[in-house]
Amino acid sequence: MNRAEMIQAVLRWEQVAEQAKARAAALRTQLAEQARHELETQGTVASWKIPGLASVALPMSKPAAVVTNPDRLVEWARVRMPHAVETKYQIRPANLTALLGAVDLTGELPATEDGELIPGVEIRPGGVPGTLAIRFDSTAKKSEQGEAETMIEALEELLSTPVGIEPAP
Repeated sequence: MNRAEMIQAVLRWEQVAEQAKARAAALRTQLAEQARHELETQGTVASWKIPGLASVALPMSKPAAVVTNPDRLVEWARVRMPHAVETKYQIRPANLTALLGAVDLTGELPATEDGELIPGVEIRPGGVPGTLAIRFDSTAKKSEQGEAETMIEALEELLSTPVGIEPAP
């Protein structure tokens, strides 16, 4: 398999995964709707057990206090319980960018221009390969979406026959 074929295969399998994930999500949504319907009509929380396959439960939330505006909460706490509020010191982002940009990268240890070592900073070596990035052409992606749909349909047909049971002729 040459590189172009390998790249095309990566694209195809990624499309298969996307299609499969979307179908699983749709089925999960249908199951959730059935469970909510059961709760509304029967007044019971759904808890289904399918032996050898799965257990399914619809979790119910419990009352809880949640923080929706941390800044307002801190301001309130500063007045009523100042002992519970802490101050966080940090370098301003623009100053940190300037400091790191001025580090002498030729040495083993990070230092300022005048040679003072900077604690808490390391030099990451360059020239180390990262993760391979593949950006697919939009036309190729659309083409492979059709291929993925065909493959998914074939897989669905294969999976629709229960394991160990032969289909009728």
